[in-house]
Amino acid sequence: MEVANSKKAGELLNWDDIQKMKYSWNVACEVLRVAPPIQGAFREALSDFNYNGFTIPKGWKIYWSVNSTHKNLEYCFPNPKKFDPSRFWWEKIIPDEKIVVNPIPIPAKGLPVRLFPHTAA
Repeated sequence: MEVANSKKAGELLNWDDIQKMKYSWNVACEVLRVAPPIQGAFREALSDFNYNGFTIPKGWKIYWSVNSTHKNLEYCFPNPKKFDPSRFWWEKIIPDEKIVVNPIPIPAKGLPVRLFPHTAA
């Protein structure tokens, strides 16, 4: 309501307004978790790590599947069929990262994020 009350009649939201709307952002993230606009994407391993008994070396390209993570209780979210915007505890490492179009809009630096462990409510 703070953001809505600060706007003049007919004035649109700007990026600063959206940044203040933390819960609304969580709702948007949860909508994208439930109904993702893409099936997956490639990512580059930033360091060596072990997964499921395999060592993944730094620099390898990894395919990340949205459905295998966002909707699978074993890998990510408790009660994945429940709509719950309070699930999100991550932050952008580069808060003001630019978006480039090549040929679709993507974050210029790959959108590095810091993930936080989910604690059961």
